[in-house]
Amino acid sequence: MEGRVGLFIALAAVALAWAVLRPTGDRAQAVTISSTRDGLEREAASARASGSSLSFAIGLNAAVDLIVSATEFMEAAKMPMPTSAESHEAVNSHQEFVNCFAHHFALGSAAERWYGNQQEYDEMVKIAKTLKSAKFFTGGNAALMAQHIAETSSTNKVMLVADVGPELQSLVSKNIIVDKSCSVADDEVHLILEYKKGEQWAGATAGRSNRFIMSHDKTNAELRALPKFRASLQHVPSDVVVLSGAHMLEGQPPAVKRERLQDIVKFMNELPPSKPLHLELASIGDKSFIKDIASNVLPHAISIGLNEQELSAFAIANNGPHQDRLAKPFNIPDVGLMADLMFWVFSLKVDGQPSRLSRIHMHSLSYHITAVRRGRWTGVKAATAMGSLVCSKRACESDSLSASNVHLLFPTSYEISFETPNAKRVFDPNHPVVEWVRDDIEFTLAPVLVCNKPTKTVGLGDAISATGLQFSSYVPA
Repeated sequence: MEGRVGLFIALAAVALAWAVLRPTGDRAQAVTISSTRDGLEREAASARASGSSLSFAIGLNAAVDLIVSATEFMEAAKMPMPTSAESHEAVNSHQEFVNCFAHHFALGSAAERWYGNQQEYDEMVKIAKTLKSAKFFTGGNAALMAQHIAETSSTNKVMLVADVGPELQSLVSKNIIVDKSCSVADDEVHLILEYKKGEQWAGATAGRSNRFIMSHDKTNAELRALPKFRASLQHVPSDVVVLSGAHMLEGQPPAVKRERLQDIVKFMNELPPSKPLHLELASIGDKSFIKDIASNVLPHAISIGLNEQELSAFAIANNGPHQDRLAKPFNIPDVGLMADLMFWVFSLKVDGQPSRLSRIHMHSLSYHITAVRRGRWTGVKAATAMGSLVCSKRACESDSLSASNVHLLFPTSYEISFETPNAKRVFDPNHPVVEWVRDDIEFTLAPVLVCNKPTKTVGLGDAISATGLQFSSYVPA
């Protein structure tokens, strides 16, 4: 009898301990997050150990970012209420602005638009500067990528070739070499309207934290730094060339856009094929312009960086695969959809010939994918993991990631393609970085630990792309 009682007590104690210790609810989420974090750190460790001592030449767009609370700005500027929520290709009035903003605010999607009325734009900037939330930062994709590399590495050399005014000069890292020909008297100012997930405006609730960017930027919109970039590369050696700012042409007349795109392609083809040329893309609303870039510019790059909305826009404008899926709005893109679109981009040709493209780095809120042609890049797995960690830590402004400040939006199961068999995968937080191959394209995926309360959203994509280039290496054909 006593033996039975003892056994019953022992079993009850084990059951109680399991009930207390087993991962359930919040505790299960915390375990998943810590396992994912540790898995990402393990993969990124090899990138940290190998280090990087590359020289980067980065152009063409730079500006001062004036970042304010979107809802505070709307009230202070006495903006009208939206009459409809629709995404305009370009914005030329207050009403078009609020209608376009309403569309992206409800979706929680990033957007960038040219504001056509300079007088109205200057007045909005003037109001924004008076707001309590107003902050000035380095802006423009080229300057942001240069800033990230300069701040995170003492061994990399960074040359920025973009027009830099006095305010921006005071903001950029002292470790960045700014070409002397690029000093200008006045800064271009971009207005960044940031909002948090759950914020409410005009009867809508933001689906996620994000930003809406506006500018009336003639310096960058005319790509005035392109001749300077070409000249600087002739006398300053570099291991990696990064070109950004083509999206700034969106507000220009069609003839100017065509001419400038031809100049960009000429510049790209002047570089030796052994030198990795990375093209960083950004939000574009004009579908015909998107089509021009996809067919005339992308195939001349060796590497490109973009987000899920930009990748989707390229596929829609160029009749890519899965048009039915792309017609439906999404907050978290399907892994299989993004991977299939990336595979399609590799198939784009130049005058009937295969493109030079060998790397695509796609970043979204919940995960990143790097796709490369087999044998053409090394260090991809570690670089992708590092990019994910950089994104989380910068968004939270903290090196410590846990369930208290981040969460996962990555699905527990997913498909790596909607076009190939046996594509089902199950997420394993102990091995969060996964790889697969389709034909000669190697895919690497890393989930992102999403910051609960991001302090800043602008520039994250540029930091992610810069990190990927820092810690992976191009192998010429």
